[in-house]
Amino acid sequence: MQPAAGPLLQACTTSSNAAVGLIGDILASPVKAAADLGAFGLSVAGSGAPGSLAVFGFSWRGASRGAMLSSQNFVDTGTFRSGNTVFTGVPVGAANYLPGALFTPQMALANFGAQPVNATVQFSRTSDSGPEASKVATVSVPAMSAQTIALPDLTGDPGLRNSFIVQSDAAPGTLFASLAAVGAPGFGLVEQIGKDQLTLANGGGHPWDLSGGQDAVLLLFNHSAVAKYFNVKIGSGGVLWQQPYLLAPMETRAISIRELIASQIKDQDGKLLPQSLESGEIGWFNANPAEGKGRLMQIDPASQTVAANTRVARNFSCSYTYVLCGASISPDSITFNDGGSSSPLEVIPAVCLSVSPFICSGQSSSYGGMGYTYEWTVNGPAEVDGSSTESTAILWGTGAGTGYVYCMIASNYDNSNCQENPSGTLNVTPVPASLTVVSPGPASRKQRWKPISATSPIAIAPCRARSPNCSNSFASTVRTPWPAPSKRPPPLALSAPITSPTFCGSSSVRAANSRRFASAIRG
Repeated sequence: MQPAAGPLLQACTTSSNAAVGLIGDILASPVKAAADLGAFGLSVAGSGAPGSLAVFGFSWRGASRGAMLSSQNFVDTGTFRSGNTVFTGVPVGAANYLPGALFTPQMALANFGAQPVNATVQFSRTSDSGPEASKVATVSVPAMSAQTIALPDLTGDPGLRNSFIVQSDAAPGTLFASLAAVGAPGFGLVEQIGKDQLTLANGGGHPWDLSGGQDAVLLLFNHSAVAKYFNVKIGSGGVLWQQPYLLAPMETRAISIRELIASQIKDQDGKLLPQSLESGEIGWFNANPAEGKGRLMQIDPASQTVAANTRVARNFSCSYTYVLCGASISPDSITFNDGGSSSPLEVIPAVCLSVSPFICSGQSSSYGGMGYTYEWTVNGPAEVDGSSTESTAILWGTGAGTGYVYCMIASNYDNSNCQENPSGTLNVTPVPASLTVVSPGPASRKQRWKPISATSPIAIAPCRARSPNCSNSFASTVRTPWPAPSKRPPPLALSAPITSPTFCGSSSVRAANSRRFASAIRG
């Protein structure tokens, strides 16, 4: 739609070919530029069955249409659980991954509610010394109105470690925010897709491509009040690289897949991404919803431009819900000495794609991940040595015998029932009897013996006759560790669905009852 400057664009005609042709004609036909209307909101409502309506939009910048084409993102109003919106990894000022341009963030808010809304804009910048958050704007948006937000000159991190949170007293699904970083020169526009701060989705994923000099950068933001784990998995064919990243409160992290490959960065299991790898899928998730947000930015190489020498950085922010759907202990059987410690035990979660964080089953995704709640217990002649609330544990033998070790692992989101209790067997062996070894003293060959303290295992030949220096045991004060634990269960390949980069359908139960979509549009 071009309000006050052109006709309503009715794309949904009786013929899909006619709709496509109509859009093509609009883009190809130069017309007089529309007046600057400032910010405005656009809402689309439908009466069809849930899932039958998908809403998208597009806009262009520059004197001629098509000079810079970008998508206009609509969100289902029924999926919002708060009046707050999060934008992850925003270019502010210079950006190392987007050289040749200085970026200025532009923001607009649209209030579709019947009451005025009070909102604040929080800017979080992460540097090498840590994250720093500050309030940069406070506004009041009248009912059924939209406005551009005047942001001050901001100093951003050149590594894209900048994020915004729009916080408000609006009812969920009534206030919508739009944010873009406008670069000059070199990049025309870097669009952002805002996410509801309390969305039930706790992860995301998308294909990536490095061919032709491209780069793919994963941007993660912990908007919670405590440190959180972001579990990252990169897969391609038989390759699976997985690493948990611990982010401090309000920290933004940028992870370049090209840099991981070029620098041969090892994952938590010591695996490397092959240097010949050029494409694959990437996924990330938190243990619980409402802990963090992420997006993938696909960057064209410097040699590739579009009209007016503008480079493109595309944003992919499709979200998914990952749940705990199983677990195992590795190794599942362990032997160690009484009075000694075991090798480390680790609980390995099984992760599935689900339609809700309260449904603890779904399509298998992968093994591994951190950030859950843990509790280790023992039934047998041993006890947990140290912390019992971490993802790993070490046992200490308190007597000879056999028993079991357990680990309760759970998602603690809103009383979620996603909880597993895997177990393993333990065998505590008795310590051999102690021994004092003696030898003849140098002064006499008679039965005078000199004690020797045994501080390490001493091999003793089998006894063939009764003798005062013959024994069938040995003594040692050295704790011999159990061999390295067995490997983790073989991980499944990433199976996150691949969806359109401009529209991601929601699997929320609440979304099934909503048929209204809305968008805030910057002027």
